[in-house]
Amino acid sequence: MQVKNNLYPYPLLASFKDDYVDSQFDVNYSVKNEFTKFVLKVEFSLTEGYIQSLIDSGDLTYLVHVECPITAYRKAFTTKESTLTIPINGNEVRNTIQVASFITANSNVKNFASPNFNSLYEGYSFDFKKGEIIAASNHQNIEIVSEYIDYQSVPSIITVVSAKLKIMDVVTDGSKIVIRLPEKIFNMYNTLAKTQYQSTIISAIILPALVEVLNEISYLGEEREFYEENRPWFQVIKKVLEKSGYSIDDIGEKYSALVFAQMILQNPVNKGLEEITSEIEREETDEA
Repeated sequence: MQVKNNLYPYPLLASFKDDYVDSQFDVNYSVKNEFTKFVLKVEFSLTEGYIQSLIDSGDLTYLVHVECPITAYRKAFTTKESTLTIPINGNEVRNTIQVASFITANSNVKNFASPNFNSLYEGYSFDFKKGEIIAASNHQNIEIVSEYIDYQSVPSIITVVSAKLKIMDVVTDGSKIVIRLPEKIFNMYNTLAKTQYQSTIISAIILPALVEVLNEISYLGEEREFYEENRPWFQVIKKVLEKSGYSIDDIGEKYSALVFAQMILQNPVNKGLEEITSEIEREETDEA
């Protein structure tokens, strides 16, 4: 949504209008990569006390409109706080996003009259319907990294195999991380991995293996250089962390190996439990 200098039948607080005096509505945007998503941070700066009071009371709200012309992504987000953090899945946008911010009526507003109106509007008051725009910022085009960090890049360096074992084991001495499963468990994994329980399987098999690998990485000393040069799986994990603003050294320092593993795999525990819950609810519905 591009903000245009249209004729409004009421005063509009905007940099391209002079309907208010000694009042501003400015917005600052910043974007960073965070594993499988982009995070858009929006900071509002408002110097109009009357409008601010109506935001505080809930009659008005900040609204941020985000769209991507390439992918047709288009969403609006609202808040009454001075900052807003918007997570966007990396596969939903590409190259550029267009962002515009507004202050809109959160409900029908009667007798709106600011002491900071331009003298042309002195003595006037206005009624706003829910959704009407009270203030607007110029839209901005924000460039983003064209290739998002896909958590599938990590499973691509993981191979699950059948082995004559009693319990699961992880081997990291080759080009890939090899998860070895007992034959019976491997057959179950191979079947369930093709069903709606993919996140559940990732939680049960891939997640603990990745935790083990990250813990192993965190304890590397002089061997790290060897891993960087001879272990492709290590290079992929290092790249995924760095593109999300972290480093190998942050494992065990900023977050535990368990937390990093869940972040890299896009919260498989949450999704796995949702899969199971959905199936239980479906079965209960079928039985009713």
